[in-house]
Amino acid sequence: MKSTVKVGLIIIVIVFFAGSGLVLNRYRADDNNMLTRAQNLRIVSLSPSLTDSLFALGLGDNVVGVTKYCIYPAEAQTRTIVGNLYDHNYELILKLKPDIVVLNVDQEKAINQFTGLGIPTAMFDNHDIENILATFKGLGETFGRHAEAAVIIDDIERQLEQTQRITAGLPKVKTMVSVGRGMGSMAVTQSYAAGPGTYVGRLLEIAGGENVYQGAAAYPILTTEALLRLDPEVIIELVPEVGRGGFTAEDVLTQWQPLQEISAVRNNRVYVLSEGYVVLPGPKLVLLLKDMLRVLHPVAETDNNA
Repeated sequence: MKSTVKVGLIIIVIVFFAGSGLVLNRYRADDNNMLTRAQNLRIVSLSPSLTDSLFALGLGDNVVGVTKYCIYPAEAQTRTIVGNLYDHNYELILKLKPDIVVLNVDQEKAINQFTGLGIPTAMFDNHDIENILATFKGLGETFGRHAEAAVIIDDIERQLEQTQRITAGLPKVKTMVSVGRGMGSMAVTQSYAAGPGTYVGRLLEIAGGENVYQGAAAYPILTTEALLRLDPEVIIELVPEVGRGGFTAEDVLTQWQPLQEISAVRNNRVYVLSEGYVVLPGPKLVLLLKDMLRVLHPVAETDNNA
């Protein structure tokens, strides 16, 4: 396997964990009234999920700078790239003359830099579903998009509740969701698993899955020995780099084949979810929910079109 494959999976982990700080949702801006009144507000977003959320709220025209990982919506890729998630080009950001910079809680160290530059900031936490919804509320309050935020929140809650009703009477499927692992060799050595307290873990539960990992860690590293012991019936790999990272979904599946002792492998129930939104805790989280329902309970997904 190419060395670029390993780098690609490292990037997946970085993108996925961004916005996954285990603290309560917070947001702040130096002058919310000024922000809600401004007609030509200029926003720099340092988070892929926040970029997607801003566009969903109708603020796409106001977004002037994004990170290299802000691939949703496609229009975001036409904005000025100001760095990656943790390495920002402050000189370029200054040239964009932003009225505000939005970022995730795990990027909090950058706030001091922006304070020194006299740029207001708004900070959010998307580590679980409740905070994702609170982020929309906070963005709506910060930028005067209360009605738009309410529509998005209501739609997400409706789809979550609908799926929960669908799966309420169905058997729970023992599942492990892998959100990133080293792929430098053709063998699975360890995986980052989504814990039950994360938004991915909660979506898994709503979709009718039972998380085989029940510990307190958000994204624990599970060794092959641990996976053999937990013996998931289904393994879901979130791999948005397929097609761009120098490997294919088939490559990912092939790596599991030596582990025939695991029920999911033996019964061909390892699934690769490769759309970019699978690691994006924002307005598209319901798409990941639908994908999970499809692989866990395909009949229910087809019959109910959830």
